[in-house]
Amino acid sequence: MKTSIPLYLSQQQECSYLDNRFARNVVCDPEMDFDPLIYDHLLAEGFRRSGCMVYRPNCQHCEECQSSRLPVNEFRPNRSQKRAWKKVAGHLTVEAKPAAFLEEHYQLYQKYTANRHADGGMQNSSPQDYMSFLSCHWAKTYFVELRLDGDLFAVAVTDRQPQSLSALYTFFDTDKASMSPGVVAVLAQIELAQRWQLPWLYLGFWIRESPKMAYKINYQPLEVFRSGQWLKALSE
Repeated sequence: MKTSIPLYLSQQQECSYLDNRFARNVVCDPEMDFDPLIYDHLLAEGFRRSGCMVYRPNCQHCEECQSSRLPVNEFRPNRSQKRAWKKVAGHLTVEAKPAAFLEEHYQLYQKYTANRHADGGMQNSSPQDYMSFLSCHWAKTYFVELRLDGDLFAVAVTDRQPQSLSALYTFFDTDKASMSPGVVAVLAQIELAQRWQLPWLYLGFWIRESPKMAYKINYQPLEVFRSGQWLKALSE
């Protein structure tokens, strides 16, 4: 049975990632209730979610924001990724918890956004804003809790679908940035997808020209959704 999904085009606004650019999105009907199976199909068409809004970029004269995914069984860590994992080996525990508000997670999120996004609108989010951003009633979301020697190190928010995990957002203890928590969180999600026998880990948008988003090219063999099909990402 096919599902028909009305699509809407958002208004143009200043791009959050690239200077002197304007962005707009194609947005799925916000009144629709999806489920993990339908969302898996949408991910395969280049969409992703923020809260319950499902969208993909549709910018005029620009295709820099490209949805990305990793075939987890083909992934081989590079030297720096191996080094990051070795730093935490024997000290790290990983537990995937169903999405729920926990004060400890929320306080870490507040600390992270205050340090990393002080100039944006994310800092001082209320508990309701925090959960509305990270979770959705139709998504099967996990807060993947990473602890170092028992102390909360990072939380990787990820959605589980029949054929994939979709990494939504990661926040971590900025005092431990030297331990590469962002890298460790991605590696933990790759391992989780492999354990759950899910072939894909979606990593959100890869933007070559954005320092915040270009790092995804380090996870190989990365694929990007371009011109309606999935292709190998090219760094050059």
